Amino acid sequence: MPLASLHPGDRVCTLLGGDTARVVWTGRRTVDCARHPAPHKVWPIRVAANAFGRGMPANDLVLSPGHAVYFGGSLIPAGLLANGRSVRRVLTERIAYFHIELTRHDVILANGLPVESFFPAGDRTLFGNGGTAIALHPDFESRPWGTACAPVTRDGADLDAAIRRLDAVSTRRRRRHPHAAG
Repeated sequence: MPLASLHPGDRVCTLLGGDTARVVWTGRRTVDCARHPAPHKVWPIRVAANAFGRGMPANDLVLSPGHAVYFGGSLIPAGLLANGRSVRRVLTERIAYFHIELTRHDVILANGLPVESFFPAGDRTLFGNGGTAIALHPDFESRPWGTACAPVTRDGADLDAAIRRLDAVSTRRRRRHPHAAG
């Protein structure tokens, strides 16, 4: 089911906390990147289809730069995985972001790629429907983590392993399809 079609009360499959969890909030925000004073904090990260392996993700997936991918037992912000090939920052004028908050922070599948749900008690002011004043210049790149559903990796061996995996998959793909990108 497309993320944008989920509503509070719907249930989604989770990977860490049990079979399913209830959606408690859906966040949405369209950002005018061209007018943002620090556009790198809002430019999306495009994860190419099959970047992490067959069906991971099944189709290209767009994430905010701080949105974490679950890999090797860790949550890794998508912006840290950008390699300019299979995972890359997209310089765009406008982007619409959607997030879902569950009853607890967990990992869900987005187009077949394990990613985090919105962090409970996260900063809803980043979204147009957060229920409070909206942040004029959102920062989708950095954020406090608190107690996440899995360890958060910003550097070190787990990040290096994820980057090696992306590079290996990309290299295999180029060998099989020498004229294909990524």
